Amino acid sequence: SMEHRDLKLVHKWRNDPRVRRHMFSQKPIPSNDHAAWFETNSKDSKRHLLLVLKDGVPFGFAQFNLSNCATVADWGFYVDPSGPKGQGYYLGQAILSFGYETLGLHRITGQVLNDNRSSIELHERLGFISEGILRSHHLTEQGYQDVHFFGLLSVDWKNRFQE
Repeated sequence: SMEHRDLKLVHKWRNDPRVRRHMFSQKPIPSNDHAAWFETNSKDSKRHLLLVLKDGVPFGFAQFNLSNCATVADWGFYVDPSGPKGQGYYLGQAILSFGYETLGLHRITGQVLNDNRSSIELHERLGFISEGILRSHHLTEQGYQDVHFFGLLSVDWKNRFQE
């Protein structure tokens, strides 16, 4: 789980232009707003805020937001933008495994802006199914963008990676 001591690092990643240009909220986040977000969400039983480590070194952040059904969650994530290529796939496998095996999730969904091609491809590589595109659905600094919806069921994850 993400701890208070991780705030500065996660805030730095989140505000990096290479990360925030793909977020639904693209403006830089002031540190006091980031701290307030953490204080509220770290206490919310429907949210899991996760710092992702490889060999003991933090390299990414992920979160699950549980829906009204406790076994269905939306996920979001980003990696250290200065880190090596391929981190997203490693993060995806680790976090999805945590979601299905530790949290007992049945379904995980993701939403991706159309211009975030690497995230769209990553969802596909991880086995997510495209469940639709909402056309011109979200206004960003680049204009209106389509939003891609993805879903992955635990049974499909287990069949793919746990054989």
